[in-house]
Amino acid sequence: MDEWHYRLFGLGLTSNRPLPGLEDLSKSVQTDLQVFFNAERGKRPAIDALPRQPLHISAEREVDGSPMLAIWELDSTYILLQARHGLAALVDRTGTRVWIWWPDVADQTETAALLLMGPLMRMVLRFRGIPFLHASAVNVGDKALAFVGSSGAGKSTLAAAFAQLGYPIISDDVVALFVHDHVIAVSPGYNRIHLWPEALRLVEGISVDENHLIPGWDKVFLEEGISSLSFESRSLPLAGVFLLTHHDSDREAVEPLAPADALVELLTCAHPSFVLDTTMRLRDFEFFSWLAETIPAWQICFSPEGSDPARLGKEILEQIDPHMSGGQKGLSIV
Repeated sequence: MDEWHYRLFGLGLTSNRPLPGLEDLSKSVQTDLQVFFNAERGKRPAIDALPRQPLHISAEREVDGSPMLAIWELDSTYILLQARHGLAALVDRTGTRVWIWWPDVADQTETAALLLMGPLMRMVLRFRGIPFLHASAVNVGDKALAFVGSSGAGKSTLAAAFAQLGYPIISDDVVALFVHDHVIAVSPGYNRIHLWPEALRLVEGISVDENHLIPGWDKVFLEEGISSLSFESRSLPLAGVFLLTHHDSDREAVEPLAPADALVELLTCAHPSFVLDTTMRLRDFEFFSWLAETIPAWQICFSPEGSDPARLGKEILEQIDPHMSGGQKGLSIV
């Protein structure tokens, strides 16, 4: 069986299909996670008879009345995710194996890969005890800045704007955090960033054609070589956290956050919370309490629809500049 070997969010990953936005490392990494794309029924765990407990059922519905997203716990052993157009995935609770499949009507490899890079990897990181943020991160002066917020808050838009200013993107949507010699570091994701078409219009100098639309997802992907976008391949120390707050007005502001306030926001963004048990919640609280006391944080009042991301990016750089020479010490590889 053909295999491709990658490094993603600090983990060694083996896949039976090539993954977009990642470089094949040809067995030079230890396998922490196995991913099986379009796994046939006989080649994935038998789950039909397992008791299931609903964890999340979306309110949005398909034409036939089925939920656009349903997530189930199966016998405390697996998490089953059922998405649009028959796309489904199974994650074991050890965080070592993922199976993804879909109907034979159309190839959904591209959409399945996006599902893996986001929701499924968040579950894998959670089960492996690796803290992460729902965020995007960029490299500024060999240090990482993380933009944290809910879906649609403008994380990827700001990261793309920073990339246009010459600062490489470290990760999009998921920011995995590792500790090395008491330094919190961000591990790189994949060499793509995803934007809603309306957000794309806000980032000056970037245009893409219909070949960059993700089928069934209504997003476009940007990769290295489009405009001046570049991506960081090293793990870098975290120097600042920016928590995005959506505002309907055009008011923009970048304001320092006290550690206690930052902690509340960080815990809110450390999802998926529905798979958390008591031990996981305690571990999250301890880690993010330390992060909030260690890393400076700001709140950004930002309207993704009406703001100028480039102007806001320059204001963020002014805010972070006094902190870049101190704080955590430099780190090249974790």
